[in-house]
Amino acid sequence: MVEDAYHEILENNPDLEWKIFANMVSNTKAQKLSSEDLIAKHDYPFMQSCISRTAIVDNALSLYKPVAKHRVMSNVAQDFVDLVEELLED
Repeated sequence: MVEDAYHEILENNPDLEWKIFANMVSNTKAQKLSSEDLIAKHDYPFMQSCISRTAIVDNALSLYKPVAKHRVMSNVAQDFVDLVEELLED
């Protein structure tokens, strides 16, 4: 269960710092409102990286290929690289 995994993560990592990760980002009013709501209700910092909304991800999934192999030069492939680098920094 997700709840059990969540509690296990907290037990094994008592100093864990939570961050907000933006996935499937588009510049819509709804996206901005939900982000503002997250910031207002929770004191979590946002990660610098975010994954753009694009059909490339769906296409790669349907072909069972990583985005980096499906469209290596795409912006979304770079988004995933940026995310990994940010996660490795922490």
